[in-house]
Amino acid sequence: MARVRIGTIGWLFESWDNSYFPEDIPQDWKLGYYANDLSAVVVPEALWEQADFEELEEMAEEVHEDFGFYFQIKTYWPSVEEHERLKMLFADNYFGFLVDCEPEKAPSVVNDRDFIFPAGIFPGAGCSWSLLEQAGSNDCVIRITAESDLRQLKQQFEQLASTVDFNRDALILVDLPEPRPDFIRQLRTLLELMMIA
Repeated sequence: MARVRIGTIGWLFESWDNSYFPEDIPQDWKLGYYANDLSAVVVPEALWEQADFEELEEMAEEVHEDFGFYFQIKTYWPSVEEHERLKMLFADNYFGFLVDCEPEKAPSVVNDRDFIFPAGIFPGAGCSWSLLEQAGSNDCVIRITAESDLRQLKQQFEQLASTVDFNRDALILVDLPEPRPDFIRQLRTLLELMMIA
């Protein structure tokens, strides 16, 4: 079943310790708490690349069955074995790699639909978006790189609806250095009211 998911790059933002997570929540509970609010996360490259098997297994067990994991690529390309290990560990929660570098830097062997590359820019008033298409599939990622008020966000999504079929799998990625929890909540509420998420 198609699903529009909302997420961020990572979940361990310093500002969230005082504004999002409950006081004194253990570090290893934070992903589970995040997963109760949001439906996807892009695991930062440094985190998944350095994590051992047990740490990755714990991440996979912290979330509900509908949650989506994407894995960021900036400079490090996974080996075939690492790719298969992530797919096996995260199973139905695995949604592929989000490539944050130039496609020309990708190894020539990468022609797999698990690797999501930038595919264009959708300009917006007060918000900028990148629309990424996944090779060989209908999935997409919409990247929000600036905050906007609800009225502008609504206009953006109405315009974007002529480009994107929201009846297919999509990730709406809030890609800000320290995303504000209230902005994410407003975005989620808006998308629910618009029957997008």
